[in-house]
Amino acid sequence: MKLFLSTGNKGKVAELIPLLREFFPEFKEIIPRAPLQAEETAETFVGNAQIKSEALAQELIAESEPFPFAVLSDDSGLEVAALNGQPGVHSARYSGEHSNSEENIKKLLCEMALIRNRGCRYVCCLYLHIQASESQSHCFHSEGYCVGLIMQEAMGEGGFGYDPIFWSSELNKRMSEASLSEKNQCSHRRQAFEKLALIYSA
Repeated sequence: MKLFLSTGNKGKVAELIPLLREFFPEFKEIIPRAPLQAEETAETFVGNAQIKSEALAQELIAESEPFPFAVLSDDSGLEVAALNGQPGVHSARYSGEHSNSEENIKKLLCEMALIRNRGCRYVCCLYLHIQASESQSHCFHSEGYCVGLIMQEAMGEGGFGYDPIFWSSELNKRMSEASLSEKNQCSHRRQAFEKLALIYSA
């Protein structure tokens, strides 16, 4: 069965594919493809993940993609305890609709400048949509978390998003300083994959 990754984020693709091959070896062909129209209007990670999966599934049906096929989406973000869970689902566009990671980090560090409680966590929601036929589908979802601290300045060249300011308690380094292999051993995405694999096989 083909599996389509519903994302255009190259950083996510790089992290998701090794985890997919580890936890879902039955999907022999993995194809990254962003949906043409999928407005992330939900106020929850699972809601936005569902929007992205179902949007791409409908596009594939309209293109007569052979059944069965699968679509996997990932909606993820950073939750900061002292900011009541912000930026949360707005992580990718925290400083504006078309903002980039550098701008988002700058805004977050400004808001955290006088805050002592630096606790935070990454959240990942995976949503797996199996399209068995034009009218029959099965859906599964899970969430994973990675606990850390917000550092006072950005450093490191690896990863993406907020990784340059996210200190991993488990790795004892910034996510931006970890290799892809190290990150995938403890990340929020790994936790979500472990749960999703159990749900899918039940």
